[in-house]
Amino acid sequence: MTRLLRIYALLAVFFFSLHLSCPAGDIAPLIEYDFGAVSSKTLLKHDFMLPEEITNLVTLCECIKAQASREKGPDGAMRYLVRVEFDPSEYKGPVQEDILTLTKSAKRTTLRIKAFVQ
Repeated sequence: MTRLLRIYALLAVFFFSLHLSCPAGDIAPLIEYDFGAVSSKTLLKHDFMLPEEITNLVTLCECIKAQASREKGPDGAMRYLVRVEFDPSEYKGPVQEDILTLTKSAKRTTLRIKAFVQ
């Protein structure tokens, strides 16, 4: 029950901050990555690249760790990454989890990971 309350509290704070900073009708883009069929014993990792600096990240499950960073690409331009780690050890079958992001210019993006855990 405590985990569920934590999730609701995080969502409430995140969506309240979005309501204050985003115009009505603004639809957050969705970026998905599908790991395919995986073992429940394998820690899964993926880097999402976004066009703007991330100011806020919210994961909706304790099985996900996400960290925003920036680095210079080979062409010298700044790249903004969200590094995601997903522990599927408590899952079986199809899984879909979201990470909510907010950029410096108040744009929202939903990052979604999918997998079929065996």
